[in-house]
Amino acid sequence: MRSLVSRMGNTSMTTVDDLHAKAVVGPELVYVGSANITHSGLTVNRELCEIMENEYGSVSTYLDTELGL
Repeated sequence: MRSLVSRMGNTSMTTVDDLHAKAVVGPELVYVGSANITHSGLTVNRELCEIMENEYGSVSTYLDTELGL
């Protein structure tokens, strides 16, 4: 996963010990869920996920305010 993230340009990945949930944060939208971010995780398995508007309009502000990262 880190190699994929490194090829995506202005992208970073942070891990949090003992947290199974995943989040993908963009300036406009935020994906939060338990699914692995793979083809099966997103299309085959039953998972609980939510896509919401990033009301801060900023990745860094969302990460700091909502997740303390």
